[in-house]
Amino acid sequence: MSHLEAVFEHHLWANLRLLEFCARQSDAVLDAPAAVGTFGSVRETWVHLLANEQDYLADEAWKAFAPWMTVKATIFADRSWKGFDHLEGVGRETGRAWLRLARDLPDGAILEGVVDGEPFRTLAAVVLVQAIDHGTEHRTHIKTCLTQQGIEPPDIDSWSWDEATTPGR
Repeated sequence: MSHLEAVFEHHLWANLRLLEFCARQSDAVLDAPAAVGTFGSVRETWVHLLANEQDYLADEAWKAFAPWMTVKATIFADRSWKGFDHLEGVGRETGRAWLRLARDLPDGAILEGVVDGEPFRTLAAVVLVQAIDHGTEHRTHIKTCLTQQGIEPPDIDSWSWDEATTPGR
């Protein structure tokens, strides 16, 4: 596994671990007003986080490098709540797509396309970094919202990932 693949392995693991934890919380916890400095409620933040992952991956610009890409933006347009099972499915699908891109994407790959009627051209690495940064930021928001309600969220840092995925190392 490359270092970049490991980063996306952790990203997938952290999303799924925190999603599983949140799925066991009450509606009152999930819908509590956002903590100061965070995006929104736990529920709103999950929809935002995973909708954007779908949106990043659904862009046609990836087809030049990843003709296998089949991710569709199923929650991006309306941002409606479709439940934790749906979010877990989205998290698995996008997580696996990021992993495959991390493995297959050539160094220096340039993405070109049109967003909101405007042409764009950027290093694919910029979108990969955005996915990691965006995911980390919003998982932290979710953990903050939980902590502000007196709920101790699970550890999802790299040390916990390593311990959970490679016991006995």
